[in-house]
Amino acid sequence: MNQKVTRIYGTQAQAMGAYNELKNLGYEDLVMVSRPASRQGAGTGSRDEVVSELMRAHILESDAEVYAERIVQGGSLVTVDAVFGTALKATQVMDSFDPVDSGIAAPKYKMPVWDEAHPFSSAFQLPLLTSTRLPFEAMWGIPSVLTGRNFFSGVPLTLPGGTPFSSMLGLPTLMSKATPFSSMFGLPLLR
Repeated sequence: MNQKVTRIYGTQAQAMGAYNELKNLGYEDLVMVSRPASRQGAGTGSRDEVVSELMRAHILESDAEVYAERIVQGGSLVTVDAVFGTALKATQVMDSFDPVDSGIAAPKYKMPVWDEAHPFSSAFQLPLLTSTRLPFEAMWGIPSVLTGRNFFSGVPLTLPGGTPFSSMLGLPTLMSKATPFSSMFGLPLLR
């Protein structure tokens, strides 16, 4: 993934210095655009040619039109497609040659906020699907933690006796012994 870094310089010498420095550092996808000396007095024809040249350098048309105004007025443009991780160095080199205002506001990048309570949403910058602390409770209407008298929909959660489920439903138990597994295999009880 590449990042395009573009600067406008007041003179062709400044632009050439930035271009050569980037070339010496190993940047390969570089473009420098200046108004040709033979067209100093040209009007919209040269402007349209500059826009076309900028677009061939993969600059958006809307940006190219703004840059072309600066170039027609005597500026020079240098742009580089910096490979991932090298854009900061390219920006520092280009800024060291005193660029002028390009007329295009630099994009404002907002650093993502990390939320320890919602790491998946933070990692992928996704909105939370629900803001409740207990989504299961909200979805199913079943309380996650019971308080008070330990009732669930009017039925006590614990019933007296050793067989609460069978007692609650009025079903007979399958075995009458309290320790069916140990009794069946003749194992001693752990106490």
